[in-house]
Amino acid sequence: MPLTELVPKTPVSVWALVFSLGLVVYLGQIRLRPGLRKLPGPVVASLTNWWRLYDVSKGSHQETLINLHRKYASDLVRIGPNAVSVADLEAGKIIYGLNKGFTKSSFYHVQQNVSQGKPLLNIFNTTDEHFHTAIKRPVAHSYSMTSLKQYETFVDTTSQLFCRKLVQNYAEPREVCDLGTWLQYYAFDVIGEITFSKRLGFLETGTDIEGIIADIEWRLGYFAVVGYANLELSMVTDEEHPDWPDAVIGPLSAQEPISDAHHP
Repeated sequence: MPLTELVPKTPVSVWALVFSLGLVVYLGQIRLRPGLRKLPGPVVASLTNWWRLYDVSKGSHQETLINLHRKYASDLVRIGPNAVSVADLEAGKIIYGLNKGFTKSSFYHVQQNVSQGKPLLNIFNTTDEHFHTAIKRPVAHSYSMTSLKQYETFVDTTSQLFCRKLVQNYAEPREVCDLGTWLQYYAFDVIGEITFSKRLGFLETGTDIEGIIADIEWRLGYFAVVGYANLELSMVTDEEHPDWPDAVIGPLSAQEPISDAHHP
């Protein structure tokens, strides 16, 4: 008998049962994934990445992770079908070591801007270990302890300005200081002094120059949600939407003020 004749005669309840059994088997395979089945963690998190997406979107995912490790009293907590949160300092040497088998996931793809249809890779957003090694090698010496000591003069002058601003604006008038914001201003001006031999103006003006910090904070929030959801909103796009990621990510707003600082 043709299948088309059988389907209408099959009760809806039977199809619902078949679907339910299939769903149970599917979720069971995810839940009992080899290597992860014994790790503690929220049950719903082990079944879908949408739990992580929701938690990250609230902006306090780091607190959730800390609480989960405390709740389960474990250095390893399962937070996704194929994701584990690690709270062991010694494990960092293994996870972040070269050629250890732990490569970056597609989380970093959304942080790759596009130029002429090709992703712009850098030392942070690349998932290619060979590219990472090649781009790091020429500048690695600049981060040696000997080189870092040579930057102390630049850091000292900015530190002195930082302290003067705190005294003038808050200590003397006895006003409340948002130290977190001013430390960000300090950090950006230190980098400007080291990179361009000129501060970018954060400390002098006491403001977020060109909205650079606000822009970075927005991007980090966006990247966190999209990246953790493991949605393939990658800068490597298909031919149907070659310009779409540029519209989503856009050019970095920091390019203009940094250019001004570099070419006074």
